[in-house]
Amino acid sequence: MVIELRAVEYTKEQKALIKGVIEAPEFNHTDWSSDRLESLRASIRSHYRKEQNFLCCYCKNSISLRNAANCQVEHIAPKSKYKHFIFNPKNLCVVCVDCNNAKRDIDVVKPLSLKKERIKYPPSSQFLIIHPHFDNYDEHLRKFGERIYFPVTEKGRSTYSVCKLDKGLADMGYFDSEEILSDIELMAQIMDAKVRKDTKKLTILKKLLIESI
Repeated sequence: MVIELRAVEYTKEQKALIKGVIEAPEFNHTDWSSDRLESLRASIRSHYRKEQNFLCCYCKNSISLRNAANCQVEHIAPKSKYKHFIFNPKNLCVVCVDCNNAKRDIDVVKPLSLKKERIKYPPSSQFLIIHPHFDNYDEHLRKFGERIYFPVTEKGRSTYSVCKLDKGLADMGYFDSEEILSDIELMAQIMDAKVRKDTKKLTILKKLLIESI
């Protein structure tokens, strides 16, 4: 599931608006929600909604076609911690309300040594989760059905954990919320499901094992 995002390009008027916001002495991350940025937010949302084929960047489930409630502009490096990246096009995408509520202000950028402040926007290697502008989703996290995910890399595992993508299996009562299964653990679970004749669980586990190969 490869989505190469075309970053939003601001108009001359939008650039002037942004400049006025960030150069204000009292500028902070809460300005993002101000009424004067409503049109800008709507424009950003519309751009990424289409660029992402109406799918959330983190869970790959559908986002709202029109309603902003389930199509929320996401700051990948959280705006509360990196206010100088608030309007950076590479730091923006749209996500569903579930992923937005799960991720919130979690810092997904690797810390710099000696407590230095980041000036330049970090590359893919500095992000702990899948970055929709830089990374191939399927190389890190595999998905089938609506809510079944199998992490392939550390980035995939972090995305799975941060965005609480285990909800599908957790709701079925099969796994603890923080549990990520290795191939060996999957085989053990399959054998257990066979013994217990739990066909529903067995089907899910077999699909997970196939996807991990």
